[in-house]
Amino acid sequence: MLDTLATRYSKLPSEVLRKGDSFDLSVMDVALTYEKYQRDKEGGSIDTNMYDMDALKQTAEKAKENHENRQQSIQQKNGKT
Repeated sequence: MLDTLATRYSKLPSEVLRKGDSFDLSVMDVALTYEKYQRDKEGGSIDTNMYDMDALKQTAEKAKENHENRQQSIQQKNGKT
């Protein structure tokens, strides 16, 4: 996963380890899943039971909320509210 993330965003693995967080992993997972969905759609091989758009949306919203909370926590620790 580290290599996939680093390759996708043209970063060194050490940069991903130093600066990456769970939000980055969630975004990558959603992006890769969506790309697979598009490929399957073009190929006519979509398994309608495989993709639950509501679940994907909830996961993305949860990741966004977690990221925002983490950023607020970091700002508070640094005295920047």
